[in-house]
Amino acid sequence: MKYYKSVVLFLLLPFSLCAQEHWFMAQTDHAEIQSVTATSELVEAQFQGKYLYPPINILDGDFSTTWCEADAGGPGIGEAVTVEFAQPVSFDEIQIVNGFASGNDYYHKNNRVAELKLTQVAGEHFQQKSYTLKDDTEGWQSVSFGLPQTAQTITLEIEKVYKGSKYDDTCLSDMRLLYKGKPIPFTNIAAIRAVQEENSRLMLQEDSENFKEHFAALYKRSEDGNSDDTLYIVNDSGYGYIIKNLMGSDGQGRMTKVSYEQPMPQKRVDAYLRSKEKEDDIYFGDCDDEDRLLAFKGDVKGYDPDNYDYFIHERFSYDRYPPSYTLANFRIIKDEQIDYVTVRTVIPIKLDGTVGLYVNGEYYRVVDPDRIMLYTFVDEWP
Repeated sequence: MKYYKSVVLFLLLPFSLCAQEHWFMAQTDHAEIQSVTATSELVEAQFQGKYLYPPINILDGDFSTTWCEADAGGPGIGEAVTVEFAQPVSFDEIQIVNGFASGNDYYHKNNRVAELKLTQVAGEHFQQKSYTLKDDTEGWQSVSFGLPQTAQTITLEIEKVYKGSKYDDTCLSDMRLLYKGKPIPFTNIAAIRAVQEENSRLMLQEDSENFKEHFAALYKRSEDGNSDDTLYIVNDSGYGYIIKNLMGSDGQGRMTKVSYEQPMPQKRVDAYLRSKEKEDDIYFGDCDDEDRLLAFKGDVKGYDPDNYDYFIHERFSYDRYPPSYTLANFRIIKDEQIDYVTVRTVIPIKLDGTVGLYVNGEYYRVVDPDRIMLYTFVDEWP
C-alpha cells in the first residue's frame, strides 16, 4: 500500500510543478471582458425570448439576472461557463453567487451548484481544483487563495448540484474577482450583453441545421456546384478572417485573423516573382526576417491590379495542438488545448444574407476568393 501511494505521488508531482512554474503577476485595477462562453444556455421558447439566461449575466453584479444551463438530459453536470479576459488579470479571491438568486422562490425551484471545478489559464500557467458551494446562501460565497492567481480565462464547471423543487435547470447568478479585498471592475459588459441577448433570440427563431444551411450560402460555388471550403471576410478597417473547413465534420476548422491590404503592393508581387526563380526563402523588401512560402493563391505572371481587390499576407505556425473551430447555431465554437486543460470559448455570429455576417457584433463583408491574392508563409517548420 505504501508503494502504491508513492507511485501516485510521483505521477502527480510533475502536474503540480507545471501548473506553478509559469506563473506571473498581471494587472489588478480592472478586467476587460473579451468573451464569456457557456457550453449551453436556457432559452425559453414559450416566452418568445422575454426571459434570457446568457452567460454574460454572471458578470453584471445584478442578482436578478442569471445564467442557466440547458442540458436536456439532466441537471447539467459538466456544463460550464468560461470567462475570457482581453489581458491576463491577477486576483487572490473569487466570489460567487449560487443559484437563481433573484430574491424569490426561483432559488429553490431551480438547481444550485453543490460542487464546482474551477480552471484558470494564462499562457502556459494553469490551475484546476474543485470547490464546494453552500446551499441556502443567496449572497456572495468566497473562494480564497493563499497567493495571488493569474488568469486570462476562468472556467466554472458544474460537478454536483443541489436539486431544485420544480425545475432541473442549474443556475449561477454572479461572479467577481477581488485583490486584497477590493473587487476588480469588469468592463465591456454592455456591448457583450447586447450581442448575446440578440444571439439568444436568434436561436429561438432557427434551429441549428437551418442555420448551417444559410451559413453555407456565404461560400462561393464553382460551376459543378461544389463549394469552396474557405471563407474570406473583411471589416471597414481592413481587418478580417480567413475561415477554413468550418463546414467540415472533423472539427478541424481554422479561423485566422489577417490584414486585408488594398491596393495590393506592387513591390511584394515583384519580390515574389524575383524569388520564385530561386525556389528558396522568400524575401520582402520591407522585411528583415526570412519566410518560407507554404501556399500561394493568385496569378502573379499575369498580374493586373484590376483583377484583385485584396492582398493578404498570412502567417502560419505549426502547432502540436492547434485550436479547432466548429460551427454551431449562430456561433462558432473554439476549443484550445493547453497542457492538460481544454478551454472552450464561443464567438457569436449573425448572418446578413449571403453578403456578410456579424462576428461578436462587428460587421464583416464576404470577399470573392477569386479577387484575392494570398501568400501563406510558415513561421517555423515542425
